[in-house]
Amino acid sequence: MLRPNIFGKSMALNGDKTSTGATCIATLNTAIADGKAMLRVGDPTTQCPKCKQAGQVITGENRVMNHGKAQAVHGSIVRCGCPHGTHFVIADDPVNTGSDAISSNSSSALNKNSSFSTRKSYHIRYLCKNDNNEALCHSSYYFYLNNGERIVGKTNGDGYTDWHEFSEQEKPNFHIIKDY
Repeated sequence: MLRPNIFGKSMALNGDKTSTGATCIATLNTAIADGKAMLRVGDPTTQCPKCKQAGQVITGENRVMNHGKAQAVHGSIVRCGCPHGTHFVIADDPVNTGSDAISSNSSSALNKNSSFSTRKSYHIRYLCKNDNNEALCHSSYYFYLNNGERIVGKTNGDGYTDWHEFSEQEKPNFHIIKDY
């Protein structure tokens, strides 16, 4: 399995190194990708080898929220005692650039929350937002699975789709329909 791609940048994960050699520490263990916890803005790092202070991730991809915080990506800035911008997350292993990568070409920003386990059971849901970053509540959606099956649903009052479980990793073709 490959590291997810978010708007062209690799998703930052627990254990990733930083530009100064510190190690990133994810504080939320329920959001998993590639078998590792996803790193978010606010998560700490180990002590920076250059300035000898612990760091904290302070920037991320604001179009993708992970449990209320922006998702950290390759290049996210880490604050420590070093000059601003010189300490950043390195998430450089191979990334997934397939159809399940999040793209800025869609009419809505889709926040993908996924969890993968060793049981080969895959769970996925989306937080659907419009171009103004407003949740698309009570909107119809559908997506097609690899086998051609169509799943239909309606987002909840917070803009989330239902959780969907699959026995294999899917690359769904997702569509949101704004209900008027």
